[in-house]
Amino acid sequence: MNPIIGGNNNYNVQASLANPAETAQTAVGTHSSGHAGSLTLARLSHHALDALNAKETQGDKKEKTLARLAKEAIGSGQLQILSNQPANGVAQFGKRHNEDALVIKAKLNERSEYDILSVGFKRGSEEPVSMTLPRPSTAVTPTARHPSALLGLPNELLLQIAGSTGTRGEGVNLSLRRVNPQMKAIADDQLSPKQRFLVENGQKLHAVGYDSKAMTALAARPAAERDFVLANGQQLHAAGYNYGFKMNALAARPAAERDFVLGNAQRLHAVGYSGSYMTALAARPAAERDFVLGNAQRLRAVGYSGEDMTKLAARPAAERDFVLVNGQQLHAAGYNYGFKMNALAARPAAERDFVLGNAQRLHAVGYSGSYMTELAARPAAERDFVLGNAQRLHAVGYSGEDMTELAARPAAERDFVLANGQQLHAAGYNYGFKMNALAARPDQRNAFLRQIGQRD
Repeated sequence: MNPIIGGNNNYNVQASLANPAETAQTAVGTHSSGHAGSLTLARLSHHALDALNAKETQGDKKEKTLARLAKEAIGSGQLQILSNQPANGVAQFGKRHNEDALVIKAKLNERSEYDILSVGFKRGSEEPVSMTLPRPSTAVTPTARHPSALLGLPNELLLQIAGSTGTRGEGVNLSLRRVNPQMKAIADDQLSPKQRFLVENGQKLHAVGYDSKAMTALAARPAAERDFVLANGQQLHAAGYNYGFKMNALAARPAAERDFVLGNAQRLHAVGYSGSYMTALAARPAAERDFVLGNAQRLRAVGYSGEDMTKLAARPAAERDFVLVNGQQLHAAGYNYGFKMNALAARPAAERDFVLGNAQRLHAVGYSGSYMTELAARPAAERDFVLGNAQRLHAVGYSGEDMTELAARPAAERDFVLANGQQLHAAGYNYGFKMNALAARPDQRNAFLRQIGQRD
């Protein structure tokens, strides 16, 4: 059976390819299965490397390609432990790029090194390909290998070597932590402050929504910001800060804003606020924050999101009062989102009064809140045309938007629709915009009239 598509060897690369805490410079321990978080050269057995080299030089075209892909992925450190690990002790490591997926199955040997069992690859919608590698007992090893002489060097010299492996002279290459206990201890002694922060806190941050990018960004921030996240991450995650970058943004704000969020996070989350909009609200003047806290439940009940509440709080008192007084009526008449009420509240008083006086009537004939606000801004003659003919037009397929558009057209076009709407609807013109388009074309109007016998 093909190991990339089914059976006990199923390669499910659609699952999470790695714990992001491990991806953050591969600094965080081992997977819950007991396997390494990634498959690196430091973890690979000599037999596995020899087998890949043999396939790359002596195998057929498919095997050469698979061996090359496997070596490139292992050498780059991009093969991460998959979440769907089998119960037989075999480890599955994977790498995904766009729609391409590479999966390697490996097993620990008696020296705690990984022997590769098989390699599978799938490119986009193409058929998957795979190959198996010979087990150590049947492999032909060209030369005998011995443990690296490096491990026999004094620890003082190993410390110096480890210290030279870091990026841009900082810290160490973290794959050294997975060579053996001795090298792990040596590498840990050489960790940079950023690396040590990731090693010590990666799992905790991952549990509250952090990915590797957000962890690395937090590690570079001042200690006060890092401590704020570590102390309050669980509370913030439960209250809508579902991604690490949102917590990082809050941690960088002044203490007074952070305290506002901590004190009101659960309450605001319950009325529709996400983490980002809590952070935005915390930066607003006290009067605006108090308006939201005092009216949040009432506004939530008529369709307001946290973003819409924050925007309303920044508007003049007359607009805020208009929404508070008329919110229930408007919501029942088609203003189903807060941003629609905010838009109406910002219009002149005469337009607001027109909507309040006709909202239920217009909603019954297909008008949504946004199109009522638009109609209210039209000249009186166009509003009167809609009010006088709305039921008639709605009966032949007109929406509120189509009625407003027809009301703005010349009288000849309006009269054509009113006189022939039922016949047009029966003839397949089942939407108002279709009748409007026909009415705007005199030649087509006349052709239709001739068709129904009203014009020679």
